[in-house]
Order: sequence, then C-alpha cells, then structure tokens
Amino acid sequence: MSSRPRTVTRALALWGAALLVSVSACSGEDSTPEAGDSPGPTASATPTPTPEPTPPPKPKVGSCHVLSWNDALAPTATVAGESCTKSTSLTFHVGTLKADQVDSTSAQEQIAKACPKKLRSYLGGTSEQRRLSVLTTVWFTPTIEEEEQGADWYRCDLVAPSNGKLLKVKRGMRDSIGTERAAKYELCAKGSIGSKTFTHVACAKKHSWKAISTVNLSGEKYPGRKAIAATLTQPCTDAATAVASNKRDVTWGQEGPTKAQWKAGQRYGYCWAPA
Repeated sequence: MSSRPRTVTRALALWGAALLVSVSACSGEDSTPEAGDSPGPTASATPTPTPEPTPPPKPKVGSCHVLSWNDALAPTATVAGESCTKSTSLTFHVGTLKADQVDSTSAQEQIAKACPKKLRSYLGGTSEQRRLSVLTTVWFTPTIEEEEQGADWYRCDLVAPSNGKLLKVKRGMRDSIGTERAAKYELCAKGSIGSKTFTHVACAKKHSWKAISTVNLSGEKYPGRKAIAATLTQPCTDAATAVASNKRDVTWGQEGPTKAQWKAGQRYGYCWAPA
C-alpha cells in the first residue's frame, strides 16, 4: 500500500485548531471602562458542535464485483456490489480492523492472516484439495478518505486467477472444494515444465498438464532447487503412476517453489501428470 501523510495531516489539523483558539483568545483588546460607564451584560456565543462524519457503508457478504487483474492487486476497491452475471470476485467475509490506521503493519498482518483462514472455512475440503485449486483470496481496506469518515472494515474476496486474468466466480461456492461446483477451478497448466512457457491455468481453460498432488517441504531456510527436486521425485513418481493408464509408461512432472514463493509461505511442491 502506498505511504500516506497520515501523521502529518493529523498534526497539521491539531496545530490549526490550536492556532484558532489562540487567535480567538486574543481577538479582543483589554480596555478599562471610563468613569461613569457601567459595563453591561456581554453576550457569549455558544459554539456549534461539529457533527461526527457518517461512516461510509460497509461491504456486504455475498456481494459480487467485476474486477480486473490489476484491480485485485490494489489495496482498495469499490464497495458497492455489481451484477453477479459477469463477476470476477465474491465477497465472502467482512471483518473489523483492530488498528487505527488501515495501512499500518498491524492492520495488514491482521488481514493477511484473517482472509486465508476464513477462505479455508468458506471453501471447505482438505488442505490438499485447496492447494490443487486456483481459488484464492484477495483483500481490501477503506481508502484514506473513508477511514477518516469512520470506516474500519476489511473485505475478503474469492477470486480465481488463471494466466494473468480473473475467471468468473458466482455465489454458491461455500463448501465447494471437492465437488462438481469447483471442478473447473482445479489447477492445471500449459507449456513445458521447467521452461518459461509453463503457466498455471484453471482446468476450465486449455491445458496440457494437471496437478495431481502436493508434497510438503520442511525447514525454515530455502532448501535450494536441487534439494527440493530430490524431495519431490519419489512422491511425484508414485502419484503419477497411481493415475496412469499404463503403469509401465508413466510421464510426470514436478514443480517446487521459488525462493520468493518460499518466503511468501509456500512450503510445498506440485506433482503433475499429462492431461
């Protein structure tokens, strides 16, 4: 999220308020009444309290949105729901921020933990089944202006990325993993494994490979490509043999996480079979 002069803006606002008070207190001169003058009653103006801003409306669970790939990468998005006919994201959870500033580290950590956790509960299925799906979550917070008006929510959306685009998603995806409803969102790929042409796509799109299983990888430090490949080889061979029509002629592939993916939390590799 881009940096914002939040502290400076609030400090200036406080400084301005103090300045106004000071000027107001010095706006009248001290004067001694002349002899014979009796000071009359003075009128005191009662300040009109500034009304509290009305917070913008919260997003609604179940609302549909038409987002582009770049929209999904942005920290904020339009709150109002759109038609579910062409929607590419579905709001499945709306929560309340604990931090005062939506772009603070604590706020971002809260959302980054909450939305994936809520997604697991929403989609259902096993960890393995969810890994073998392109369905994932993106999240949004209010804008600066909305926050200053009292907005304190965060929004978790379901999306289905495929080759740099978002597929259509509709309502009715709760507990869908492992069912026919989520079959088109299963993880497939096209291109040659190990080359730059290898690209993850949803199985609803043209593909030449299908992800058939995942293999957990241990350790905190990135093991390196050779160590990962050695760990994946036998489990992937076994997984591909299990689904092959000809057990004597098995073709398979494996794919481990990059260093960046490892740092982001992916501690498993994929096993692939021809589709």
